[in-house]
Amino acid sequence: MQTIQMTNMFAPSEHEAVRELLRELSPTEFRVLALRFWGSYSVEDISSDMNVNWDHANSILSRAMRALKAKCLSHPAFTARLCSSEPGRISMNQFTEKEI
Repeated sequence: MQTIQMTNMFAPSEHEAVRELLRELSPTEFRVLALRFWGSYSVEDISSDMNVNWDHANSILSRAMRALKAKCLSHPAFTARLCSSEPGRISMNQFTEKEI
C-alpha cells in the first residue's frame, strides 16, 4: 500500500493572515465558512442550521468565499507568492476584478 505524504502549502505567516482576515468578515460570513469547511456541513445542512432556504445559504457561502479571496489577494502575506514569476506559482495578473 502506498502512503501519501501531506505537505503544508502555506507558511505560518499566511496561516496567521487568514486567521486575521477571517475576523474581518461579518459574523454570518464567518459562521457559514466555519460550518462548511471546519464542520463539514453541506449547503443543505447550513441552510437548516441557519433556518434559511438552500439558495440563501449558498449565496451567503459564495459571498463569504469571494470576500475572503479578495482580502487574501490584497494581503501582504500573500503578495510575494502571488507576484512571483516562478513556474507553478499563481500570478496576480491571472485574476480579473470580476473573479475577485
